[in-house]
Amino acid sequence: MKAVLRALGGALQFLTRLPLPLPQSWWPWDMPRVALAFPAVGLLIGLVLWLAAVLLGGTQVELVAALLLTLWVLITGNLHLDGLADSADAWAGGLGDRARSLEILRDPRCGPAALSLVLLTLILKYAALLVLLRVGEIAPAIWLAPLLARAGALWLLSNTEAAHQGSLLIPFRQGLSRRSRNGVLLMTGGLCLLVAGWHGLWILLAAFALGAWLRRMSRQRLGGLTGDTLGAAIEWLELLVLLGFALAV
Repeated sequence: MKAVLRALGGALQFLTRLPLPLPQSWWPWDMPRVALAFPAVGLLIGLVLWLAAVLLGGTQVELVAALLLTLWVLITGNLHLDGLADSADAWAGGLGDRARSLEILRDPRCGPAALSLVLLTLILKYAALLVLLRVGEIAPAIWLAPLLARAGALWLLSNTEAAHQGSLLIPFRQGLSRRSRNGVLLMTGGLCLLVAGWHGLWILLAAFALGAWLRRMSRQRLGGLTGDTLGAAIEWLELLVLLGFALAV
């Protein structure tokens, strides 16, 4: 049980900005176990968002959608949006060159491609939340979007080599049990089907297709995965799930 709590604590520290008073003795983390806890972090984020939606019941839906999106961004501390922004700049300014793209990823400055893609992503998330709130179908979407996005991150992390030596992603991959990973992903898929039924199956297939495409793009342009491209994948997978539910109502 302690090992599970340590893994969850490590995953929360890496994927969120929640102020957790974790014991110093828990460091160093067992990084492969931390990676396996990524979907659990998504489930917790979804639970927090759902509770917020319940507490805001009766408020104008436009305001609820804006507050939910703000809370979503605050929980993750812009970590994944920053990855999305850096990835957009790298793809736009890298001109197909691997070395140049990796250099742009390390540059903290934000270009027009980054600004445009982040704004479009947030606008689409807001619009999807608004549609779902209006029809009273918000719960399945905000439970599953963070969960499936971080399950997708686990799949990408375990199936894609790091883009460069010394990457922070390498310790997560080393010693990661394929059997344990598959078990976590199967449980995630089963939960999706339980919550959303046959529609959940289509969401899963779409998420897998998007994840496979992002993996291919990262390998072709960068030679593998980086922390920024993993963050971008989380953002786009969340958006995919929200849009998948919103378009179905």
